[in-house]
Amino acid sequence: MKYRKVLVVGNHVTSLNIMRQLGRKGIETYLTHKTKINISRYSKYCKGFFKSPQFTDIQNMVSFLIELAEKRNLKGAVLIPTNDDTVIVLSQNKDKLEKYFIVPLPGWDVINRAFDKRITLNIAKKAGLPIPKPIFPNDLEDMKQKLSELEFPVVVKPAMGKKYYFAAGTKMHMANNLEEAIKYFNMIATVMGEDNIIVQEYIPGPITELYNYATVMKKGIPHGIYTGKKLRQHPRDFGVGTAARSLIDPELEKVGTKLLQACEYEGVGYIEFKKDLRDGKYKLIEINPRLWNFMDLANHFGINLPWDLYCYATGQEIKMKRTDIELNWLHFWTDIGEAIKECIKGNESISEYIKPLKGIKNVFAVISWDDPLPFIMETILIPYLLVKR
Repeated sequence: MKYRKVLVVGNHVTSLNIMRQLGRKGIETYLTHKTKINISRYSKYCKGFFKSPQFTDIQNMVSFLIELAEKRNLKGAVLIPTNDDTVIVLSQNKDKLEKYFIVPLPGWDVINRAFDKRITLNIAKKAGLPIPKPIFPNDLEDMKQKLSELEFPVVVKPAMGKKYYFAAGTKMHMANNLEEAIKYFNMIATVMGEDNIIVQEYIPGPITELYNYATVMKKGIPHGIYTGKKLRQHPRDFGVGTAARSLIDPELEKVGTKLLQACEYEGVGYIEFKKDLRDGKYKLIEINPRLWNFMDLANHFGINLPWDLYCYATGQEIKMKRTDIELNWLHFWTDIGEAIKECIKGNESISEYIKPLKGIKNVFAVISWDDPLPFIMETILIPYLLVKR
């Protein structure tokens, strides 16, 4: 069978695992990213690398992709985004780009239901799904008045936009009192504006109560359902997973499916919930309309989400499979670095770090015997990555 080429738009571990999973099936995969300093381009499955403009420079990014289609023999390729910025580029310009590529994303009206957390929370509430109680202030004075509806601590975060993460190094803040809530509101408003902020109930509990659901939705039906949880993340409180575990969890599957159906969502969706130990319910954190860094975990028990997304894009049958085994996933260097940092701070001991990894098979984000160069390059790049992060 002759496969279409795939152009992965983005970088690092997510891109690497997309290229590996598709490349092992004989699909030619290519990578474009805004910097040459990345590990994904060193994979043997990367057939070509193209340095792109900044993803936030949408007009130039679209022109660049069209030029790749015309001059690099990539017309008709499947475009797969790997972060929020690239999702925005592809979704907002879907009509233009589909003259040259296959874009397996919904249009912006649907994607925005995932990006704008105000819309997401309202959809979840109308669908009867539990959510952390939110307020949506128009400005600082409005927040002060509405805070009486919540109890401290509260979470203060942008309603949408990864721009704040790059500016502050965190997705959100936890405020223990009014003074801290005002401080964090002003910090976010400086970057995002006063009308782009959510303040919501804080769900108590450790990182290990952060649960994940992912699938490829096609005509309202989920395929290849992954369920699992985070074990550790960077930054510690609100960050990207460095260690995760797959879990068999019918209730999580039910809640995740219901939410994507309520959003009328199509394509790949990754949802994060936090389990509220006070009532045992999964409460929505966010929807990510893309693949994510530890998706390779699912591939180890037969759920190949990049392949499912490719089949969705090209109109092929997608085989249904659910999580049926527990495995741990580790991003080796990042996770060790996070563990050392937390041990030094006194937040975690070595035994606490090792304990969740015992008795369950561990798989690794970058380490691969059939594709060793990305891990070698990541090791070499550690000093640069430490400074960057």
